[in-house]
Amino acid sequence: MNQISATHSASARRILSTCVAILIFAFVGPSLPAHAEADVPASDVNVLFIVLDEAPLFPLLKTDGTINRERYPGFASLADHSTWYRNAMTTAQRTTEAVPAVLTGKWPTFKNYPYFKDHPKNLFTLLREEKKLNVYQAITNLCPKNVCANAPARDDKKLLSQVRELQRAISQASSATSPTVTFAHVLLPHRPWSLVPDMRYMTDVLEFPDPRSEFLVDRRRDNYQSMLRQYVATDAMIGGLVSTMKASPNWDNTMIVVTADHGITFEPGKSVGLSSVIC
Repeated sequence: MNQISATHSASARRILSTCVAILIFAFVGPSLPAHAEADVPASDVNVLFIVLDEAPLFPLLKTDGTINRERYPGFASLADHSTWYRNAMTTAQRTTEAVPAVLTGKWPTFKNYPYFKDHPKNLFTLLREEKKLNVYQAITNLCPKNVCANAPARDDKKLLSQVRELQRAISQASSATSPTVTFAHVLLPHRPWSLVPDMRYMTDVLEFPDPRSEFLVDRRRDNYQSMLRQYVATDAMIGGLVSTMKASPNWDNTMIVVTADHGITFEPGKSVGLSSVIC
């Protein structure tokens, strides 16, 4: 799982030091920025944790392995303030195994379902006594019911709902007035690829699905182009995340983590959903 994470205080290292074992990867960012005058107590550090879905790494990169700033200025701006764990890989090829692995630090197994009952020790149970939790889970149900809401109704998983949930998470994190963990696993840039870069929504993608074979080269090429348009739209929201947090009083006391649960392939002849590195 390639990951871009940002933290803006040395204390953010301490707040999630106990989470390293849970999250598998150490989301440790740089020291306190030069413009900040004092460290932030660990108890006051906020966390904004975004998990994208079906977000492969390769569209973001130029041939030299750096982020394509012209096409993806949002991810580039995030990387400018981040420690980028570009060589980390996903632990699973499906959301139902990958997201619990991110939140528990345990190797996924098909014997366990993505519910709290099968994953009683996770990020939410670790921090529920220490911080307020704002949690959105598009698929999983890992938060105790008496602490936060779990997976939404099926109708709420539609694309525009995912856009709203990502924007809501950013708003919650930027306006938090008490120590808060804001977590959102959103189905972006996940299929259906109906968003274009200026955030317009194409309804005909669902009304008139492509009848061609999934293994046809031309269809894979067209699908890739559609995914790129939605990826650029997602990038705009990531750019909005950075600018909104920067303008808020929480920029210097928030650890920001942006990652994805798994990727997707467009190579003809291979299963679309079972592949690939992530961002």
